[in-house]
Amino acid sequence: MSETRVAPHQSRRGGLVIVAIALGAIVLGQVVAVLTGALASAVAGGAPSATGQWPAWFTVATEIGIWAGFSLGFAVAYRRGIFSVGAWAWRWSDLAFLWVGVVAQIVVGILYLPFHLHDLNGPVVKVMGSASVIHTLVIAAVTIVGAPLFEELLFRWAIFGGLLRALPDSRLGRVAAVLISSAIFAGTHFELRQFAGLFLVGCLLAVLRLITDRLWPSVLVHAGFNGIALVAYVVSKAHH
Repeated sequence: MSETRVAPHQSRRGGLVIVAIALGAIVLGQVVAVLTGALASAVAGGAPSATGQWPAWFTVATEIGIWAGFSLGFAVAYRRGIFSVGAWAWRWSDLAFLWVGVVAQIVVGILYLPFHLHDLNGPVVKVMGSASVIHTLVIAAVTIVGAPLFEELLFRWAIFGGLLRALPDSRLGRVAAVLISSAIFAGTHFELRQFAGLFLVGCLLAVLRLITDRLWPSVLVHAGFNGIALVAYVVSKAHH
């Protein structure tokens, strides 16, 4: 199992600082998202639909705001040496991790079946809005490319990486880091019904980060997880 090695002078306190700044970056992202969403609404001369569905321009504007905030978190993590030398290494075989994400989405759906919950695709419906081709392509770029990259940098590298540094270097410490970072990941999506599923996926992504010590495996699993949900929604709409 490969982990990011920390120089002796880098203390556990430094890990906590990284986590604290990353959490602040999440809050900052939400604030900037409100501002960019409001600016986009003013420029477009409108507002999100009263039905709760978001037009593409609003989704993009708010996501850019969130990503701007997230950037602060992983920038600090990068400067403090959280990223290992091989963290950015790409292997073509990593593309297989897309299918891991697809399978994870299917498994989560199966686990939810006994609870008879409805509207689990609410987040997808909200961002899809109108189902025009251009809109669908824009949302696909946001949810399959942008969101996985920025979220993995923040949650699996800044937050999880900071927790690995802050907690004891033991199996219990690593398990705690996986669980805590996954709870933060699930909670900050602000979707109560999806919390359990997002928590499980967060655990999977954190374990991948721990095992591979590289960025792209977890990004691609995340992309596959989001992508199959989007494809399923588009297909279901096409049959109605």
